[in-house]
Amino acid sequence: MNKTGRFFITILISLLFISNANAQTITTGIIIGSPFCQCGAITVPFTSTGIFNAGNIYTAELSDAAGSFALPTSIGSFPSTLNIGSIAATIPCNTIAGTLYRIRVTSDNPSAIGTDNGIDLQIDSAVTASVTISAPQNIICANQQLDFTAVPFNGGSTPNYQWQVNGGNVGSNSSTFSTTTLANGDLVTCIMTSNANCVSGSPATSNTEIITVNASVVASVSVFANITTICTGGQVDFTATPTNGGTPPDYQWQINGSNVGTNSDQFSTTTLNNGDVVTCIMTSNLACATGSPATSNAVSITVNPIAPALVSIVANTPTTICSGDQVDFTATPVNGGNTPSYQWQVNSGNVGANSTTFSSTTLNNGDVVTCIMTSSNLCSTGNPATSNAIPIIVTPSVVASDTITSVPNPVVICSGDPVIFTSTATNGGSNPTYQWQLNGANVGSNSTIYASSTLNNGDVVTCILTSNANCVTNSPDVSNAITVTVTTGLVASVTITADSTTICFGDLVNFIATAVNGGGASTFQWKVNGVNAGTNSSVFSSTTLNNGDVVTCIMTSSLSCVSGSPATSNAIAMTVTTGAPASVLISATSTSICSGDIVVFTATPTNGGAAPSFQWQVNGVNIGTNSATFSSTTLADNDVVTCIITSNANCVSNNPATSNTITIAVTPQTDASITLSADNTSICEGMTATITASFLNGGTAPVFTWLVNGTIITNTGSSYTSVFNDGDNITCVLLSNANCVNNNPATSNTIFITVNPTLVITVDPDTLTTCWTMPVALNASGADTYSWSPDLHLSCLDCPNPLADPSDTTLYTVTGTSGSCTGTATVLVNIKCPDVFVPSAFTPNGDNVNQFFKVEFPIGFVVTDFTLMVFDRWGQMVFHTNDQNEGWDGTFNGKPFSTGVFVWMFRGKDRDGRSVSVNRTNSGDVTLIR
Repeated sequence: MNKTGRFFITILISLLFISNANAQTITTGIIIGSPFCQCGAITVPFTSTGIFNAGNIYTAELSDAAGSFALPTSIGSFPSTLNIGSIAATIPCNTIAGTLYRIRVTSDNPSAIGTDNGIDLQIDSAVTASVTISAPQNIICANQQLDFTAVPFNGGSTPNYQWQVNGGNVGSNSSTFSTTTLANGDLVTCIMTSNANCVSGSPATSNTEIITVNASVVASVSVFANITTICTGGQVDFTATPTNGGTPPDYQWQINGSNVGTNSDQFSTTTLNNGDVVTCIMTSNLACATGSPATSNAVSITVNPIAPALVSIVANTPTTICSGDQVDFTATPVNGGNTPSYQWQVNSGNVGANSTTFSSTTLNNGDVVTCIMTSSNLCSTGNPATSNAIPIIVTPSVVASDTITSVPNPVVICSGDPVIFTSTATNGGSNPTYQWQLNGANVGSNSTIYASSTLNNGDVVTCILTSNANCVTNSPDVSNAITVTVTTGLVASVTITADSTTICFGDLVNFIATAVNGGGASTFQWKVNGVNAGTNSSVFSSTTLNNGDVVTCIMTSSLSCVSGSPATSNAIAMTVTTGAPASVLISATSTSICSGDIVVFTATPTNGGAAPSFQWQVNGVNIGTNSATFSSTTLADNDVVTCIITSNANCVSNNPATSNTITIAVTPQTDASITLSADNTSICEGMTATITASFLNGGTAPVFTWLVNGTIITNTGSSYTSVFNDGDNITCVLLSNANCVNNNPATSNTIFITVNPTLVITVDPDTLTTCWTMPVALNASGADTYSWSPDLHLSCLDCPNPLADPSDTTLYTVTGTSGSCTGTATVLVNIKCPDVFVPSAFTPNGDNVNQFFKVEFPIGFVVTDFTLMVFDRWGQMVFHTNDQNEGWDGTFNGKPFSTGVFVWMFRGKDRDGRSVSVNRTNSGDVTLIR
């Protein structure tokens, strides 16, 4: 049947359901294509009678889900004055799914309301297709079989599946897929194509399962012993190191092939015998391990018997010695092993090196020498062993020395004068010997006295003493040396110095005369400008010198062998000047401060001398100490600070000197403070809370440091929002940049957060099955208040037990609230209604096969309010019955129709009052075949 024929059939069918009560009537035609989808297009045919004025607009209106036009929804319009047409309409996207919808056509010029379309229309919810895959595991061994299962959502009655590995098609059209050929890192997905009505997102691609394929590994184990050579009864600790053992493997220790120990990677024993062999058998629990159980390497144990350790020592000389004599000791070990160690001791104090011998030259009387030997034989007893003791007798040593003196002393003589030298011995013994030397050459005899009158200037006399005392040291000893000074033709001279030659008028100047060859009783005559001054002294002082004065000194020597006496000194000319003025300048670290701030003042003097004195003043009152600096924290606004300096410089005037003045501006102090408040201190798990800081005297750019449980959180603002944990305490530290602020930084009060556990909402049962118009109760619990969505076909949206009457399978979500905490749960309401079968063709050719066109019901299925109608291509009703068991034989008024397409429509309800349909539709076409 072509489109034109179907259009006219629809119009003619609609005429069967209208009446002509008014001059203008509108008849809405039969609408083909039910069920429709939300947001879907629909064509609404209509016919009308009467005259419609220019500008008339025909409007298609949709009823509510119950078929009522009390509040119709406009779904499309068609401006026309014709008495026939069709309106292109769109089902609103927010239309509630249902099976009792009707559509009518109205006009506005003149106003007329048409009949509805005559049959219930089904509108289904738009659904989104998706698919999820899963496997028992995603970590397997090579060549291991892995089974995947796809779970579709809104897949329809017969979804199509295409499995893929790394994007390549595999498997068959099945919700399961099994394989043994996966490689490490393979990506498994499934593409599901839904055949559901009103579905979007199809084909839908599943989540990706990433497969880890572990290669087979070889299990092994190695054993290590902390020691393999022990003494009888010694403990040995064994450690097993597994390879590919799993977490954890099983261990079986063995000694000489017999099981010992426990299931542990450690084994210790003290009962091993010489030659015992220890091994470990490890059983891996890795799924991909081979060679398990694995036997370790064998560890052989050597067990040695126990023997006593001994040591004795001897000395190489008698043990009675002089102080400083060397004594050599030798140690002899017994059972010392291959590498014994030795610790020598004197009076129990450690000495010497690790050696069998020990030598010393520092032994004292009564010292006792021993040796401690530590055997390297692990099986020695009495180890370390201490030797016998050797006591030492030491005779003290004495030091021989020789001192010589002379007459005269010192030896300063004129040429030819006699000199006598005398030697005094210490610890020389009973018969010492003396050897005198002049300039290193032997002179004199073995005597304590040496005399000579032929000495020359610079000659050096010494004596060598050889002692015969016992335990003597430093023998022979060379005495001190006496140098001879022989005066021949000495010249007397004198030099003077002054402590200053440039002075201020009235300053004291000290002159010092240094005589050469003046003798012990030389005399001095000072002169100023050639005039005698001062006294007979090597020092001359004066405070009356004038500029240009010249000072000299005449020295007369007391020596007998001298020439050039009296001797005149060098001349010293004096420069005498007057002084310069003293002054002082003061500065401050700041002249504008906060109350209580410290200000440091510094005085810089001019011509103050090396150590000037300072007197600081505030408002003319003395304060501070004698220092170039003055500091204060008690200054008041407009205080004036000055400093008076007294110079100790030479030749200074204007002394004391007063400084410049500094006036101080003082600003009062203020306090910084911060207080925290929270929008909520009792929150639910996962919720956020905002802490806000209120503060005083923070300045123009305060800095906030937030702390949670004492840990600094990066946040520089005056508020902090976060998901907190139960018991968290929050504080904030304010750092003000305001001027003259105290309590900076300021610490806030503490906000304590209580986090309530997540609310658990339960819907029992979570899956229900019903049919259209058969409400079911949804039972939620676990909260104080409830909110259900979507808001479709529910008796209430805010109760725990609403009645649900959806027209299609619907997943409802309930959100429960207790206090500030929320939780959600879902319940799936499956719609499964009785479907019947209507054939798409029949052959009324008398062969009693497919002879009648009828609605096929299951055996025993009772239908009420049943109506079946069949129309030809022109909309003429050719068959009508209210008997569910009656069918059409393909004739009209006793005449058979030839091959063609006919339109059928039926209604009916089951015994529970549920509407009966053919895949949720009540109309369609059937082909009559002759």
